[in-house]
Amino acid sequence: MEALLGKGAEVNKVCTVDTDTPLYMASLNGHVAVVEALLGKGAEVDKACTHEKLTALYNASRHGHLTVVEALLGKGGAEVDNASINGVTALYIASHAGHVGVVEALLGKGADLDKSLTVCGGGTPLQAATRKGHRAVVEILTRHAAGK
Repeated sequence: MEALLGKGAEVNKVCTVDTDTPLYMASLNGHVAVVEALLGKGAEVDKACTHEKLTALYNASRHGHLTVVEALLGKGGAEVDNASINGVTALYIASHAGHVGVVEALLGKGADLDKSLTVCGGGTPLQAATRKGHRAVVEILTRHAAGK
């Protein structure tokens, strides 16, 4: 990969089939070293991919890739509250999936607890965690809300 980047490979080039960027795919698969290398070469951290407008931060959060989430938020400067076309944020999907460390990292960067889905009558991260039975996430979200 370093050889390709060194030769000027386009870090934001999308696949013509599914519009995924290299950063999007590296985040999906939890490859933090690749994510950091792509960010170092100017990859667009908040570039939305797929017809649902998902981002690298969404992917990493959904799959519980904490080190990738930290890289995207830190070095990459990702917008913590970007949402898909359905209003799904990284905090919502991490809460839904029960990824405690990711939820804590997103909250630490100021993620909006009250940002709701735009479909299915809405829904907040707390409602998603409750519905899925993720007690530890529910406790973190309620404790954080109390501290506002």
